[in-house]
Amino acid sequence: MVTAPRHQIPLQFHAQGVGRSVPTGSASPLRARRCIGGKRALAEFEPDVVLGLGGYAAVPVLYAAKKMSLPYFLLEQNTVPGKVTRHFAPSARAVFSQFTEARQRLAKNVIFQHTGSPVRKSIIDTIHNAKDNRLSKSETILVLGGSQGSRKINRTVCASLPELELELPGLKMLHLAGKLDFEEVQQAYEGRSAHEVYDFVDEIEELYVRCTAVIARAGAVSLAELFNLFLVPFPYAADDHQTKNARVYEKQNAAEVLRQGELSPQTLTKTLSATLRDTAQRKRMCDQILKFARPNAAQLICDTVLDEI
Repeated sequence: MVTAPRHQIPLQFHAQGVGRSVPTGSASPLRARRCIGGKRALAEFEPDVVLGLGGYAAVPVLYAAKKMSLPYFLLEQNTVPGKVTRHFAPSARAVFSQFTEARQRLAKNVIFQHTGSPVRKSIIDTIHNAKDNRLSKSETILVLGGSQGSRKINRTVCASLPELELELPGLKMLHLAGKLDFEEVQQAYEGRSAHEVYDFVDEIEELYVRCTAVIARAGAVSLAELFNLFLVPFPYAADDHQTKNARVYEKQNAAEVLRQGELSPQTLTKTLSATLRDTAQRKRMCDQILKFARPNAAQLICDTVLDEI
């Protein structure tokens, strides 16, 4: 047992995944071995209920919970439910989801709740307090590429800097590059003191509150937390779920979407400058993205889970 240092939350790790495929068939030795590990973890922890987040590492514990008749719930954050969610959903007490579109990809007997995804209260408060920044006269653009960074986004943004600075006077970039590309990105910004480059930030809300627009991937967390979005979906995500996530927002005029294969300094500069200069379009994007907000998602999920205990 260890403790998460920043929040003093006790954690117990049983990091025993099963790879990217869910084993099937009662005779599967891999399933049996992993299920034993999951049972051992549940016996030590003695939970009243299990909440699976859909990743492949959850498989042993979910198998064990099912074998031990422990109630379990699933959290599915993408438009396309993953293999783990699809496999375990029929026996789950409920599947909590960020997107209503996920419902059509699950079995009819699945209990489905459109709750949204949990977001830290500090981030919700920050986004609310920063709402006046979204129509600012000078732009502060936050660049995100996921927790590890994105080389394609990093290099395209860096190559776009001269033109972006011309098209958007007073521009400031807050560039979260990731550890692998940090030095390369930092060098690209040399001599441009208005901009800031980071490898990693613990309190991401400190950047959220300062930005007027965001260039980001289309992962579930980014979509739950951000606004004024210019999305570059990761094309190699399972089932291309990031593109499908992004298209939901694009269809509702809540984000601009740039396919990675079409991303270049020219297309990025053109899209950013055209949209950010269009006050009416920006206001529509702000208004539309608010329709996706589920600030009480964590409370809804907790209330449902606690009702089971």
